[in-house]
Parts: sequence; structure tokens; C-alpha cells
Amino acid sequence: MRPTLTPEASWAALAKTLPNEPAAHLRALATLMENGEVDVADAGCRAGLAAFPANVALASRYARVAERRRDWAEAVRRWQAVRARFPNNRLAQQALAAALVRAGAADAAETLLAELLAPLPEDDLAAADPGVRRLLIDHARLATNRGDLEAARRRWQNLLRQLPDDAAVQHGWRELQTLEDPLAADIAAPADRQGSGRHAALMARFEGLGGTCEFGLVQRHFGAEPLGLFRWVTLSAANLRLALEDRLAGIGEPQFTRMGTSAAHQFSTSDTRYGLAMHTFIADVGQDREKLFSQLQRRMRFLRDKLLQDLTAGEKIFLYRCRRDTTSEDIAPVAAALRAYNPDNVLLAVRMATPQDPAHAVRRQARGMLIGNIRDGRKQPAGTGWEVDFESWLETCRQAVALVD
Repeated sequence: MRPTLTPEASWAALAKTLPNEPAAHLRALATLMENGEVDVADAGCRAGLAAFPANVALASRYARVAERRRDWAEAVRRWQAVRARFPNNRLAQQALAAALVRAGAADAAETLLAELLAPLPEDDLAAADPGVRRLLIDHARLATNRGDLEAARRRWQNLLRQLPDDAAVQHGWRELQTLEDPLAADIAAPADRQGSGRHAALMARFEGLGGTCEFGLVQRHFGAEPLGLFRWVTLSAANLRLALEDRLAGIGEPQFTRMGTSAAHQFSTSDTRYGLAMHTFIADVGQDREKLFSQLQRRMRFLRDKLLQDLTAGEKIFLYRCRRDTTSEDIAPVAAALRAYNPDNVLLAVRMATPQDPAHAVRRQARGMLIGNIRDGRKQPAGTGWEVDFESWLETCRQAVALVD
């Protein structure tokens, strides 16, 4: 039996085939990360930094490896080393702040962001400088995560003044409002106001009904940031049908709602009646959990009532991202449950394309029911991370709207 090489030996063998230049090392490291060979990439980063100590990209990659392992304490140490070596690198400073949040050091992240923003002039830099925009958004989001709603309100309002049509700013402001006062959120940003992305209006035609979170990422990519109950939810088609038939009864109520934290140290909520699990994108930074849990329940009830209004209005196309275990027999009852609210409601069920059902072949399966197929954007081998095929989604959504219209 051939002995297994250590990560260091594996990298050394690979490095012999590479030109002795940082760019070649970085390309090899990117391939290793895509293939899930994180330990070899870690060894390669150390070797690369020994050979090219002044290369900020290699130093940053070394910190990203720790992030990939979800070792946030180590990620903080590595980003601190990057910042010490390259003190003027803004991306490294932002990454350090994000790692501090993930490591639970919210106070340190707040101090760092305040330090980075302090020397900047108080003008409309966010609109002119993408780096400043991201710093300000991170600063506002951190205040929301910490439960410092007064500071969060002040920071988001400053961003709204500078970037009134920015989708991320609109979304952050409305997320804050749903924690404070859901009714105010509905008044402050009516009709799912979107960013200025080229395809934002198209994506705003759809209301995601879960299955997976992939369509939420698609909307975000194209500049649409609607508030939706099921936008970031994993949910089976059978449980979706039950929830619709029950008129979403119990969602957001204390007796059926649970709160937990994910491996990424972010809060999630779940519903014991329908088995839905929802991302909140709120980091666990030691805030008052009881207060946050109450706020999240209030948000869920607001989004529940909003979805009921949309179901009754019949103006949106409702999209369910089929999971791998979803069958054709699971979809028809969901479409029927939607039509019980309004006979004009349409369901678009999106599946993975197959040789028999090629991508983008959107067709009308039955009354109020469309079937669409997208290309698989997941990386191979399995388990090494995944990407979304945004162009495939775009064409599928275009065809669906054309059929409905």
C-alpha cells in the first residue's frame, strides 16, 4: 500500500510543477480549495509566504483557509497578521472585522470599524468609493446584530441618504425595521422597493416559497432584496402545502418557534409544525437572546401576514426551488393550495435539468403550474462547495414571466 503523503509533502510535489512566481501559487491554491483539499492548501500558503513574504494575496489566502475551516479564532489571528504586515490594505481590515464578529468578539469588531471610519470625511464617500460603502454597511449591520437598534437606525439612515437605491442598504434598513416595528417597515419601503440592478425588476416579480435558499441568492445577485417569509427557508413541498392550507397558522407564535445557532455562529429559527428552518443572517455576538427571540418572532408574524396579502392579491409568481427528493406528485398540491387563495396564482417549480428535461425548457404543466429547469451550478466532487448558475436562473425566470404575461 502506498503511504499517504502529508499535506506538506503533497504541496511540495505540486510546487515542483509550478513556476516560481506568486500568481502560479495562487492559482494552484484556488484549485485545491475548490477540490476540498484544505490541508494541502494550508501547507501551500505557509510555503508560499515563506517564499514571497511581501505578497498580500498569499497572506489573505492563508486567512481564508482558516475561514473555510470555520476556525474563527485562527482566522482572527491570521487577519491580524495581514493587517500588521499590510496596514493600508482595506480589504484585510474589513475581513478582520468580519472574522471578529464570527469569533464572537463584537466589541473588538465595533472598535476596529469605528477606527477605520474615523479619519474619513463626513461626505458622500459611500457613493463614490465601494470600499467605504462596504465598511459603512458592515458597521450598520453590526449594530443590528448587537441589538443596538438606536445606533443601527442612525447608521442605516446615513446610508439611505447617500445610497437610496442600493439594494443591500434597502434590505438592511428593512431588516432593522422588522425587528423594531414591522408596520413601520411596510410603510418605510413599500412594494418591495428594489435596487438599480439591471434585472432587479424581473426578479421582484417572484415570491420565493423555499425548498432551498438558492433563489434568495439569485434575487440578491440581480439586485432584488424583497422581504419574504420563505425566502431563506428550507422546506419540503409537502410541508409547504400544509402551511398554505393552514393559512400559515402558528408561524411566528412562541409555542411553535425555536431559535438556535448554526455552525457559522449565526442565529436561525425553526417552526415545529411545518419543519421549516430559516436563516436570519444575524451573528451570535453575545446579544440578549430573549429580546432577539421576541424580535424574530415579531418579524416572522409580520412576514407571515405580508405573504397572506400577496397570496390573496395574486400579482406575483410563486417560486418553489425543488429539492432533490421532490417529485412531480409533490408539486401539484402546492399549486392547488396557491389557487385556493386566488385562482390567478401561478406556481413556478424549478428543478435541476436532466438529459430528458434540458435547462430553460419552461413549460405549462397544468393550470396555474409551470415547470422550469436550471443547470446544476454545484461543484464536483460533491461536498466541496457550490455555485449558482445565475445565467440559467435568469433565462428560466424570463421564460416564466413571458408565459404568465
